[in-house]
Amino acid sequence: MRQALRIISFALQDFLRNIWLSVNTITIITLSILSVNFLIFVTILVNQAITSVENRVNVSIYFKDGVSRDSVEALEKRVEESFSVKFSEIISPEKALENFRERYKDDPDIISALDELDKNPFSFSLLVQAKELSSYSSLTTLLNEPAYTSIIEEKDFTDLESHQRAIERVNDISNKVESVGLIVTIILIFNSLLVVLNTIRLNIYTHRDEIVIMRLVGAGNVMIRGPYVLESIMYAFFSILAALAIIVPLLKFIQPFLPPLLGQPDFNIFIFYKANWMLYIGWQVILVTALTIFASSIAIRRYIKG
Repeated sequence: MRQALRIISFALQDFLRNIWLSVNTITIITLSILSVNFLIFVTILVNQAITSVENRVNVSIYFKDGVSRDSVEALEKRVEESFSVKFSEIISPEKALENFRERYKDDPDIISALDELDKNPFSFSLLVQAKELSSYSSLTTLLNEPAYTSIIEEKDFTDLESHQRAIERVNDISNKVESVGLIVTIILIFNSLLVVLNTIRLNIYTHRDEIVIMRLVGAGNVMIRGPYVLESIMYAFFSILAALAIIVPLLKFIQPFLPPLLGQPDFNIFIFYKANWMLYIGWQVILVTALTIFASSIAIRRYIKG
């Protein structure tokens, strides 16, 4: 117990004695942590943006005039059995007419032209939304079967094509941002290791005479190495606190702008981080601590023999 207290006391003395060096080390490690969180943040936003786009993709299938509801329901059942469908909806001719009137209620020319018709110009249609975009290519194959081409007037995949292009653009931008961010992160992490290593080396060099005396009086490796390992843990601890002090207010600040931007009213980045804290924060704590201990161990092994 006494030895542990001495190790803590020596580590705190070194940390406070070289406070500006400690602050510089913590700043570099904090920047590394922030860069990692930036990549995580971009990944989360991209995934949410893609999900939002996918949720707006619908395929409309228009049936020929005179096709019965039973035939439409049979196709709907086949689609639901064959694919992972988020939802499907049969739109009756009456509902289609009502929707059309509502859409063009401010255009009297179209409404008056519609009133001139003797019968409802609309037939049954089927609205399908798959859970995955990859399902739509298989859906196209299904709809091209002879049993269905005879009753289908038109298949509208325009919505799918436009959203696929949007997803491709999002992914392209994301890949470029992540590539640049990854390079910057690797540089900062490498720089952090060097800073911790050099800080510990400097402290060891400053206390070289004390280390010699400790050796002479029979101090063990744990007593000699312990303060420097604990000091590196302190660097990690305060760096994580500093990073969280920046990340948490930042997430709360940008939160109001994200739901309308992503098209997801219920999305909350702060709650998302909080719910997945072990995945996004816990592993960072473990890795940052491990990296600082690793860097200090290299310095100790190089400059403390025996």
